[in-house]
Amino acid sequence: NNLDSGSVYYYKTYNGALFHTMNGAGGNFKFGTSLAFKSDSLYVGCTGCGTNQSGVVFRKLISNIESATASNRDLNAFAQFSHDNTNTESFGQSMTTDGGTTVMIGAPSKDTPNLKSGAAYMYSVR
Repeated sequence: NNLDSGSVYYYKTYNGALFHTMNGAGGNFKFGTSLAFKSDSLYVGCTGCGTNQSGVVFRKLISNIESATASNRDLNAFAQFSHDNTNTESFGQSMTTDGGTTVMIGAPSKDTPNLKSGAAYMYSVR
């Protein structure tokens, strides 16, 4: 069942045509929950991915997304987080970048079980 597996659609801005579709791997992964852009990269949140559905953020270079070679468009895991691998932490539910070297990723359900006070993580990227 691919209910809530999710997809991200990449359009070319110069003509508005759909260029590439990136799909979640399976049911309830929620691939594409959030998106963020850095000058050369696309970040895709997948809150149902990872160990015990703790959440994963994928990073893909824009140049690879626009590549004519389909294998270059495969997503590579950028960051994965789970404190105890037992709770869904929704890592990647929100993201932002400064356009340069910093990506901030939210995990709104992170904390001691049943408290769900949330957390935000900053990553320095190249």
